Amino acid sequence: MGDEGHAKEIWFFSGNLATLANYWHPLASLPAEGLIMPDEILTLPEVAILLKIAEKTVYTMVQKAQFPAFKVGGQWRFKRVDIDRWIEQQKAEPRKEGKS
Repeated sequence: MGDEGHAKEIWFFSGNLATLANYWHPLASLPAEGLIMPDEILTLPEVAILLKIAEKTVYTMVQKAQFPAFKVGGQWRFKRVDIDRWIEQQKAEPRKEGKS
């Protein structure tokens, strides 16, 4: 009961994840809380979802050179390894008083 009107998708796959990434986009069918991002290169909306912040916040941080990014054809792109490294750097920095 309770699930009426809600479509569910179940994926069965026996190949490797690199092959799966060629056929399936993580934003296509999963809610943000269950998002899997197998891509090495992410878009701005994907980064916002990953970090659970607004797209505008990501864009502002990139414009101020506070976040690692590069442009492809005029659009911002992000390497997942750079994001992971940035997260670890943020965790290692001592917190400044007066900020939460």
